[in-house]
This record gives sequence, structure tokens and C-alpha cells, in this order.
Amino acid sequence: MTPERISPAPLPNPTGGAPRPPAAECCGRFGLQSEATPEGPCSRDRSRYDPVGSRGRSQSDRSGFGWLAILVFPIGASVTTAPLSVAIVGFGRIGRVHAQHLREHPSARLSAVVDPQVPAGSPPEVPEFDSLEALLSRGPSIQAAVVASPTALHREHVQALVEANVRVMVEKPLTANFEEDEQFADWLQVRHPKSVMLAFQRRFDGPLLRLQSWLKEGRIGRPFKFVSILEDSRLMPAGYESPGLLQDMSVHNVDELLWLAESDPISVRAQGHQLFSQAHSPVVEDYDDASLELSFEDGSIGQIFVSRNHVAGYRVESWVYGEAGLIHVGAFRQNRHEVTLECYGVDGEGSRERFPTRDYGAGVPEFLERFGEAYAGELDHFVQACLSGVAFRVGPQDARRASRVLAAAAKAVQTGEVHRWPD
Repeated sequence: MTPERISPAPLPNPTGGAPRPPAAECCGRFGLQSEATPEGPCSRDRSRYDPVGSRGRSQSDRSGFGWLAILVFPIGASVTTAPLSVAIVGFGRIGRVHAQHLREHPSARLSAVVDPQVPAGSPPEVPEFDSLEALLSRGPSIQAAVVASPTALHREHVQALVEANVRVMVEKPLTANFEEDEQFADWLQVRHPKSVMLAFQRRFDGPLLRLQSWLKEGRIGRPFKFVSILEDSRLMPAGYESPGLLQDMSVHNVDELLWLAESDPISVRAQGHQLFSQAHSPVVEDYDDASLELSFEDGSIGQIFVSRNHVAGYRVESWVYGEAGLIHVGAFRQNRHEVTLECYGVDGEGSRERFPTRDYGAGVPEFLERFGEAYAGELDHFVQACLSGVAFRVGPQDARRASRVLAAAAKAVQTGEVHRWPD
């Protein structure tokens, strides 16, 4: 007997507007392909979609903006038709990524690059400035900026820009430490509440957005354990400035778990070690391997593992354990141009979706191979929010929440004790 097909509920709209249509309705609209699976708690017919709308297009043409623009652009908002004029402040690894996506974006224009040294490989037609002060005093008029400068300069650069009425997307972390994060986030909340977006790109990642929607649908029942792993395979490049392994690397994992759990922890424990890469790295860092465990008020926990030592290859995986099943994102053995999302119920039956990723070519940072589409998605949200004047989906208070956890984790590493709030 053929099992009855269950129509999926509308997906939640991250902007807070009307729910998005069910996956089945999206198939024709976004180039989706349905994949039927056996009956079970994780096995309703789900859709596999191409987040860059790239079927029939070359890899070099996959910029990945169309589907996320539909997620984040509110109906009825006023629209500025001229391209958004954007500056990049800091032209290191991540600054170059944002510059590439800006140049590909149909509604934005890269208008200036700021870096103390003339950056090799910067677009020749884009004006270059050796300081932010020089840009603001004599450069072209800009409406928005992406701050990708060293962490120690984030507050100075963000404050100068927002006081010049420029909206900003700033790379994590917001500042160099929790106390400054707290002060600056509060200042921004009072003085410039809609001016700053934090670049937590995982919130714009297709597989993780799908995981979140499955949790909201109750696919695996009540979740009780969240696990997030990030392990680099390559040494940090010479000249890279790290505020410490926890602050630099696990901030994305912490934000991911707080976002998925929809709660702040009541306690944290942590461990840090120097095991391998620090003996060979050109960059001095406190640890090259660390783990955190967060406890939440409802009894659930979050576990985070970060490392510079996964020499076999870049590893990014997430699990959510629930009373009725398990969801897993990103098997390490997978094709590096594809991310898998799996859901299994208590009977062993389940479903799987595959998310193709963009091929950026040889020699790019390994994080770009996994999260390139997410970086494009967060930039698209930034551009669309700037053009329409709406608030950003992730802001300084989110940075403050993650920084609070990391500050407690740093103390827990030093003392070997569990940190509890409101300690």
C-alpha cells in the first residue's frame, strides 16, 4: 500500500512576515527537485533545492542571491532602485570574499576599498584609500560598508561609519573582548539601533536553515542535544591576527547553537589544549584545540568542538538529537562541492537532502568552499535591508550573547570549573 503523501507545512519566514510556501510549492519556482523517502517521522517528501539557482549555468556564474532575496525582502517595503554604494574596510581573506560577492550582486556596487597597504588583487577600477578617515573625508559617497579589518579596529571603524550615517556589516567578533562588546552593543542599541549587522553567516546557510525549519516542524520531537564541530586542516596564514581560539573560531558555533536552541545557557564548561598545529603555525594562539559544553534551563545541552588540527581535511558538522530522531548536517567524507542533510527517526527510516555548493576554484580558503553560498546570502540580506530600510536579522546584541558565553568559557578553561550564571 502506497503511504499517504503528507503536505508539508509552510516554512517559517525568517523576516517575521507571511510564512514561506511549502517545499513542494517551491519546486517549480526555484528549480527544486523532490526526493521521496519511506514513511517515518523524518520521511515526508522533501525537496532538494539548488540554493544558487544554477541548473543550466556554469559554476563561475553561481552567485547565489536569488533564493535568499526572496527569504529576506519584505513585501510592501519601499525600494531604492539605484545600486547600493558599498565600501570594503579591510582587504584580507574575508574582505576579498565580500568584494567578490559585492561585484556579482545585481543591486550593489563596490565603490571603495580601504586598507593601509595597497591591496594586491583589488579591482583596478575601484578607488583605494589607506585609511577610513581618508575615505570619509575625500572619497566617494557611500551608503553602506563591510568592515573586515583586524578585530582590534572593529569598534573604531564601525563607530566612525555609523556616525557618518553609513550602515555597516561587521565581521565577527564585534570587538576584542566581552566587556567592550557589552559596552559597544549597548551604545549602538541606544544611538544607532538599526545601523549594524553582524556577519554570522551560518544563519544564512541553506542546510542549517533547513535544519532549523525541520526543528520547528517537530521532525525529531523535543531536541535535547545540539552538537557543532569546526576543525581546520590548514595552518593560519602568516600575518593573521587571532584574539584566541575560542573567540576567533568557536564564535560561529556558539551563535549557531544559541540560534537553534532559541535560548541562552545557564552554565558552561570548557577545555583548551595545544596539541599539534601551534608547534608549526606562524601565528601565536592560546590553544589549537578546544571543547565547550553549554547547559540550558530546559535540560538540553550544547557541545562545541573546534580545532586547528584536522589534517585530513576541513570538517564542519552539526547534529541535533531529539526524542524522536536525529538530524545531521555535513558528513566529513562528502564531496566538497556538496553538503548533505540527513534526518533519521527511531525506526531508522529517514530522509536526505543534498545542497550543491559553488566552486570558487583552486587556492581559495577552505571555509569558502563550505560557506560560500552563506556568505553570499548574508551579503544579500545586508544589501536588501539597506535598500529597503528595514532592520537586520542579526545585530550587536547577538554578538554580545555569543561573546558572553565565550568569556565564561575562557574563565572555565583557566579555572577548570563550571561557570554558572548569574555568577
